[in-house]
Amino acid sequence: INAEYGYKGKKNLGMYLIGTGDQPPVTSLDLEYKAKSITEQLDRSTFGAPDTAIPPLEFQNWTEIVADTIVEGLPKKTMDQQHHIWELITTEHNHITMLSTVISTLLHALRELHAENVLTKIDEYDVFLNIEKIREIHLTFWDECIVPLIQRAHDTGDLLNPEDLANAGSLFEGEFNPLFEYCIKYIESRSFIKTQQHKNADFKEYITWCDAQTRSKHNKLELDAILIKPIQRIQKYPYMIKDILKKTVDDDTRTILSNFHEKVSVFVESLNRAKEEKEEQQQIENIKERIESYSVLNLNSSQTNEQINQLLKTYNKFDLADRVPLLNTQRKFLHENACKLSPNPDSKAHDVILFLFSDHILITRPNKSSKKKNRIIKQPLTLDRVVIEEMKDSSHTNLLVYLNEYGSLVDMFLLTSQNQEQHTTLLNAVTRAKDNYLREKNKLYTELDASKSLSTNSVNS
Repeated sequence: INAEYGYKGKKNLGMYLIGTGDQPPVTSLDLEYKAKSITEQLDRSTFGAPDTAIPPLEFQNWTEIVADTIVEGLPKKTMDQQHHIWELITTEHNHITMLSTVISTLLHALRELHAENVLTKIDEYDVFLNIEKIREIHLTFWDECIVPLIQRAHDTGDLLNPEDLANAGSLFEGEFNPLFEYCIKYIESRSFIKTQQHKNADFKEYITWCDAQTRSKHNKLELDAILIKPIQRIQKYPYMIKDILKKTVDDDTRTILSNFHEKVSVFVESLNRAKEEKEEQQQIENIKERIESYSVLNLNSSQTNEQINQLLKTYNKFDLADRVPLLNTQRKFLHENACKLSPNPDSKAHDVILFLFSDHILITRPNKSSKKKNRIIKQPLTLDRVVIEEMKDSSHTNLLVYLNEYGSLVDMFLLTSQNQEQHTTLLNAVTRAKDNYLREKNKLYTELDASKSLSTNSVNS
């Protein structure tokens, strides 16, 4: 029994007979119950009283709270401000109500199935992540900021004071951290749900049941659309606070709201960065799964001695997950292109897959005998040493030249795309990536020079 979320534990339908072991004996009633479909099991379950984590709003509009004498004489700008405050209040209430539906109905339904030894290999965290903690922080925002705001206006008849919202500033710095976890792992969770539905018919039926529940209670939205709401909600706070700020006249209140808006914006920006980094890491990992080995040198171990083999084993490798050398930033995947590579116009062309990253180009060759994995056939081509030009006398073909640190030629080959659109896209993508990479390197060198100059001046003084 979990009283906090209004969930009433359901009695096992099996007749528990006295036995000598820890587990009750299996009865015909047990077998009959387990033979039921997932939907039938859930439909005949009782989840107890509706979730009461947040009561219904007593008022339909802020004008029901504020004294009529004040409302009647309000200028339009102040009226708009009150509308924006009320919009934040009502949408926050709706969001918490939606989270409560997920927890009290969908999550607890999965727990009930687990209790009946159904879908036990499906971890609830993989589906719902830390959604209970997400609701807790929204309830804290509601209880500590919004409830006092409404109560004060109701007791005095005065306008809704947006300064009360700023008391949540610390929440966006610390206690909202569970949102980082939710946002970062959201894509993995969605991928898990999609994959398991293909593998597990019972789980697919459970998700279908969840979709039916959410459609009936939340504007026909299915589970996938519901579970992205915590991410969408946090993104809206800066805009809602900014709307209130624009319509606020009092200078002191504007200062408080401006500081609050800055705190929330910084929090959301940091969350977005963390989410993007996680997505980029996942892209890199997906590409790593497609690459078989680093095979730039075609050497046969039987033709070399132990010393050579040991040395080659040490360095004949490349890890895409490593950070970008010198810049020490996370590598980003930018573009992929299937094309044909040839050393010169008269040579036979080979199928290759080109991967463009934020710091280099990786040329791979499909390996049909190894589950479609690719072999790296050329050393990673650092972008600042790449020269790429469009061939004027060849159809949708680019000439790529690679230089060493002295500006001397190291390698050259032709890349022929399947059509003109892919050819142009590849050329533009490499050009942009190279420009960005050079810009970041030059920025770093400038900062190092400035730091060195400052240190020298300090010593001289």
